[in-house]
Amino acid sequence: MASLAHKDDLAVQHRDLSHHGKAAAAGGILLKRWSGAIAVLFAASIPSTLIVVAATVLFAHWQENPYAQSAIRGAVAAAVAITVKTVWTIVHPHFRRGNRLRVILIGAAAFALHMIVGLSPITVLLIAAISGFLLPEPQP
Repeated sequence: MASLAHKDDLAVQHRDLSHHGKAAAAGGILLKRWSGAIAVLFAASIPSTLIVVAATVLFAHWQENPYAQSAIRGAVAAAVAITVKTVWTIVHPHFRRGNRLRVILIGAAAFALHMIVGLSPITVLLIAAISGFLLPEPQP
């Protein structure tokens, strides 16, 4: 029961962080128009970018260390889990009766375009967005 409560706490924290990010961007727009929104974007993304750069530099030193390799494998597994959760968060509202096949086909095509055809993720996202826009969504 404690783990379920902890899971709910994490979901609330994730939702709150998402709302705070949107509120910060809106506040930036209100205070300084687009320059404020851009400042908020940089303030939110630069720390993460610096952490990724530092981790990349350290990765070169850690490649031969078996303990570091275990930690890296765990971090990759966590990143995959976060990505899957994010995908489900985005797809879930659209994954309803009468629309499931459409969602599955767009997802499978996007996966194939990236993994088999070798298109870049940005190109695949653009194609998926255009396909989702052009393909009619059934009415509830």
